[in-house]
Amino acid sequence: MSPRPRTVNDDAILDATGRVVGRLGFHRLTLADIALECGLSAATLIQRFGSKHKLLLQLAMRDDAGSADAFANAFRPDQGPLDQLIDALTAIVLPFAAPDSAANLICFRLAQSNEPELHDQLVSTLDAELASSIELLDEALADGELSDCDPNAIARALIDVRNGSLMSCALDRQGDVRSRVRATVDAVLEPWRARPRVR
Repeated sequence: MSPRPRTVNDDAILDATGRVVGRLGFHRLTLADIALECGLSAATLIQRFGSKHKLLLQLAMRDDAGSADAFANAFRPDQGPLDQLIDALTAIVLPFAAPDSAANLICFRLAQSNEPELHDQLVSTLDAELASSIELLDEALADGELSDCDPNAIARALIDVRNGSLMSCALDRQGDVRSRVRATVDAVLEPWRARPRVR
């Protein structure tokens, strides 16, 4: 007898789990909350993922692995490298878009980072973000969008500022998260933008 087809795939379950984490916080949520969100039973979730802990860990691993895609997806033929970089760093914060959910999601990510397997992936993801940022800044320097600067130092500052903006939004829960991150990243880049020569 062949197994019954899955009516809800794993990605849809993980998407639903992310919404519940953002809404309730990972300490408060139950498998029943996730099951209700995705239209399955808690028993089905246990059968599929093994436990609530394993389900949450898989969510964290998927989302962190996918953040590197933001740089590839930010490429636009009509944009210069600086605009691509700003778009990429801003796109990465989309899961944290609502200030109220930012605190819950950041607490969840920090807690899950204690898992050795996930921590290794987090480090790899941050290294990939840094390398992609440096590459785009090098292009901006070569294209004349930036004045003489150290792309390595600026790239690290941009990622730190992006993460700090997320934390600030989680603490004060004011404004649009994406807009605040974009404005902060842009402010760090502004002093290094090349200025047209005055004749």
